[in-house]
Amino acid sequence: MKRQLDFSESPTVERKKLQTIFKRENISISCIEHLSNELFYEIFEYIACWEIYRSFLNLNSRFQHLIINNSLLSLKIQLRPRTTSELIDSCQSFIIPNRHRILSLCLENELFINDFFTYCITDSSFTRLQSIVLRKISIDKSVIPLFHLKSLPHLLSLTMYFDAKWGFNLNGIYRMIFSFPSLKYNKVSVLSCCEDEHANICVPVAFNERFSSIEYLIVDHPCTLNEIFFMLYHTPGLCHLTC
Repeated sequence: MKRQLDFSESPTVERKKLQTIFKRENISISCIEHLSNELFYEIFEYIACWEIYRSFLNLNSRFQHLIINNSLLSLKIQLRPRTTSELIDSCQSFIIPNRHRILSLCLENELFINDFFTYCITDSSFTRLQSIVLRKISIDKSVIPLFHLKSLPHLLSLTMYFDAKWGFNLNGIYRMIFSFPSLKYNKVSVLSCCEDEHANICVPVAFNERFSSIEYLIVDHPCTLNEIFFMLYHTPGLCHLTC
């Protein structure tokens, strides 16, 4: 549990207390180098991964080892490229070399989402990748990302935000999502200007079909009661449904 700040105590009092603690533990606070590796990993949890690399990587050999050679460091990446060249550079210089560290990945801007899967093949080498968020993606361009994401062995959470200005069909989307081998959480959100639209979900039941492993399902789009029944049939282990 983190200590809550008592606003009745002045910064001077807080500083003196910290100094007393460090003296009692015989720890010098004159140099950042005296902090333990474990403490740095805790600090890194609050810093964007890009900032970790930019700020710490080239300080000295110790930080290079902490960031590059130690597998304990997990990366949570939000990728918002402005140009294709920026996307390629991010994939080649950062994401691919660190793919075994990536815990979560958020991709924004449909202009670059499909390109991302061209320059960065997601496969079983992403051994720690558990969460994917795709924002501002069109329904008709989502097949390629889903095809690649299905090969991730430990993907537990998938969130997709679609932008549909008129009629939309999510039948193929849910068909692919339900085939993911280890997915536990799924959210599909559709921003549509037509509130009376529905998703046209009718996933057929195949012979010897494997049911979905999804336990938490959030349906953030219009749908009919029959469409809900189709989704429930394919998710027998469902614990939580929001629609």
